[in-house]
Amino acid sequence: MSGEPKYTLYQFPMSYYSQKVLLAFFEKKLDFKPVFVNLMANEQLQEWYYRLHPNGLVPLLQYDDKLLPESDDIIDHLDKQNTETCLVPSVDTDVGKEVARWRSLLTSEVPIELITYGVFFNPEMSVTGINAPIKLTKDDMRERSGQAAKALMALAEKMPDVKDNIERKLKGMEERKNVITDTEKVMAKIDELQAVFDKVEQKLKESGGGAWLCGNDYSAADITLTVLMNRLVLLGILPLFLKETRPLVAAYWERAETRGCMKQLKEFGIKSAQEQAAKQAK
Repeated sequence: MSGEPKYTLYQFPMSYYSQKVLLAFFEKKLDFKPVFVNLMANEQLQEWYYRLHPNGLVPLLQYDDKLLPESDDIIDHLDKQNTETCLVPSVDTDVGKEVARWRSLLTSEVPIELITYGVFFNPEMSVTGINAPIKLTKDDMRERSGQAAKALMALAEKMPDVKDNIERKLKGMEERKNVITDTEKVMAKIDELQAVFDKVEQKLKESGGGAWLCGNDYSAADITLTVLMNRLVLLGILPLFLKETRPLVAAYWERAETRGCMKQLKEFGIKSAQEQAAKQAK
């Protein structure tokens, strides 16, 4: 008899970093128990969750009485669980070095949070329209931000051991607001991403237009790039990056969006939304 899955994944299906880990689970064909953390209701800021994750973020992986909070660390761990597929080649190999380099670049040089919130706050910046199941107005976003700040301040009183983390989060929220409410600053962040896609196009050209970013095998670097491009689809700004000068990037996305793990990701999101709607209807 099979028991409970070894892994419990605290996640929110629309979360950028949750999607990276979900794709890894699907690629590795590993079972997990999903726990829905409703970011729209600021559930990640509730005391029960902060006691699990001192930064109040998703995803979070729980297994064998251990907690693993960072998406890339989770992917590294999952990749070691079977050898059927390899997402994270050893850095002792040339391809492993390239995968590591691109994972780092696609994280450090991609201001995805500011672009996401910026386009949500300024939907007129979307080219094809925001394709998200949840629609937020400027007033909605201001209200949610205010609620989050109040929840964090209340949490700091209950949990003085994470007060420094909470103060950093509050400061980060204020800095984010200063960017996303200024369309010129948001556009500057989008322009930063243009430079990243120039590098992706060049990399694909150097590899002879190979199937994936670092060779013939789909890797953790491809997971990051796939989730990034999927987020740009959601925001309705992917056409800004699929220029005539980047034909290999466009071809890459055609391959990535039809990959089996992407189909599973979409099905997972739909199922999760249906389950949450059923709970709310009770």
